[in-house]
Amino acid sequence: MYNRPSAPIFKRAVRLTEVFKEKLQALVKDGTIEDSDAQLPDLGDLPEIEDSPPAEPEEEEADADEDEEEDEDEEDEEEDSDEEGGRPRRKAQRGGRPSIGKKEKDEEGKEDDPHKKRGRPPKVFTPMEARIHAFLKGLRKPKNDKGELLIVPFEKLPDKTAHPEYYHAIKTPMVLDLIKKKAKRKKYQNVDQALADVERMFENAKGYNEDGSQLHQDAIVLQEEARRLAAQEKQKPDDAFRDEDGKLPLPEISYQGEIWKVGTSRKGLAAATDFLGEGD
Repeated sequence: MYNRPSAPIFKRAVRLTEVFKEKLQALVKDGTIEDSDAQLPDLGDLPEIEDSPPAEPEEEEADADEDEEEDEDEEDEEEDSDEEGGRPRRKAQRGGRPSIGKKEKDEEGKEDDPHKKRGRPPKVFTPMEARIHAFLKGLRKPKNDKGELLIVPFEKLPDKTAHPEYYHAIKTPMVLDLIKKKAKRKKYQNVDQALADVERMFENAKGYNEDGSQLHQDAIVLQEEARRLAAQEKQKPDDAFRDEDGKLPLPEISYQGEIWKVGTSRKGLAAATDFLGEGD
């Protein structure tokens, strides 16, 4: 719960959990314990995932220019997702124990409320970005009869050193982390483009794993769910994504013959997010 899925310690915890379950089943098999004693308790869902901190401006510009092959080969240890979107890291304060409830003064000498939320403003999605975000987030909900998320084995690419045979068999690898990176970098123009990569991900899994295996069966279930989610999001009108004030985020605006886009610059001026209110 404390670490992001991209953190090495998270991956080790997942692997150790698998080993632990294997050992329990071995004890059941040799009669040391009963099957009921080998069932792990249901501790509930993990919090939704918070995006990793953004890259420096130079890195963001470089990332935007990367082609899809570089996206697929990159292994980012400080990834987001998605998704399903918080699992914030807890920051340690320097200089001893953290103070609780203590008011600090800003540069003008005014007291600052320690309970006031800080940080970056919330993410603002255009209707299409919101559809893709909800679509990918929905893939993290299906579970097996043990309460485990079905999508976990499809989130990361296999280690190239440990599983070189995978890359010989699968010519176009695709996993959820790569899809989420592409969505974050606005590589998808519509839900169908994101669905196409999701379809490829599950087809890869079905082709690599034997018929009847658990991963093969999970891929079938998730693939059907992905198609249902995509169809559901595509049916939503743009007006469904207006905020409480009736404003709708726009991907771009035209002003005095100039096109302004979020996250880009024109003639040296950085464009900011613009909203279109109903009736404006």
